[in-house]
Amino acid sequence: MKKICVFILISFAACKKQGDGDSISTVNIQVKDATTGQSVSGALVSLNRCANAGCAWGTVEEFRGTTDNDGICQVPSANYNNVPVWNDAIYVVKENYQPQFFSKSTTVLFLTFTPSFSSNSCMRVGVA
Repeated sequence: MKKICVFILISFAACKKQGDGDSISTVNIQVKDATTGQSVSGALVSLNRCANAGCAWGTVEEFRGTTDNDGICQVPSANYNNVPVWNDAIYVVKENYQPQFFSKSTTVLFLTFTPSFSSNSCMRVGVA
């Protein structure tokens, strides 16, 4: 009986609820439209790092989140700090925007999607 009581006591002591004093430190990444400077909400933000065996073995997605109405994606500090400073550290994608990679930063300027041609630029060939 004593063993059961000790086990239950240890189990309750090991379980810790997050309280008001237990907050996770975060880093805010803000995504803005490169043309207008306005915040981009609903953008998917992915933080990447090299695989444990090295970059030759590919990358690992360290974190994935979505920007809020203010264009901010809150990333746990541990995940943000685990990503090195390199050109492909942050990947951002959203409809009507060009999917883009960015260097590690807390603000990224996102380009809208621009088609490479317009209907007016097509050459018309006529038959005489």
